[in-house]
Amino acid sequence: MWWGRRAWLVGVLGVVLACGSAGAQSPSSDWFWARVVSVSDGDTLRVDAGDGPQVVRLSGIDAPERRQAFGRRSRDHLAALLGPEVLVSPRKRDRYGRLVAQVYASGQDVGWRQIEAGLAWHYTAYRREQPAEEAQRYAEAEQSARDRRAGLWAEAQPQPPWEFRRRR
Repeated sequence: MWWGRRAWLVGVLGVVLACGSAGAQSPSSDWFWARVVSVSDGDTLRVDAGDGPQVVRLSGIDAPERRQAFGRRSRDHLAALLGPEVLVSPRKRDRYGRLVAQVYASGQDVGWRQIEAGLAWHYTAYRREQPAEEAQRYAEAEQSARDRRAGLWAEAQPQPPWEFRRRR
């Protein structure tokens, strides 16, 4: 197991170095490894780092709700991106007690991958809380997905999840 974690860390560091200042933030002492327990939807998962399961909300994105168009597809895509273990970079706790974090699987930022696949929005309401380079990467990924009409962008006017939640 140690070698697997080392390979992932090398992968994350490779992404950071390859992307330069536009890449992921550098690993710090508050990052931790966790086992994936379940995936709730396209931006929320449960992990266990040995101290009991906790809910993690992916930082910087908002994915369709489960009962919304593309909700199941977004959740399934996130589940496919994740391995049995992930690297978690905590940002804060939200008002529901969830850990808001950037999550890496196989050296890749899974939030960015969700946006790039057209299965989540860059959550611009919280853009100020993101490092500037990350916010720029997320915005560019969303624009690219829109231009390619990938995922939910194949619809003429996809309903953002924050509007879907407000109308319920």
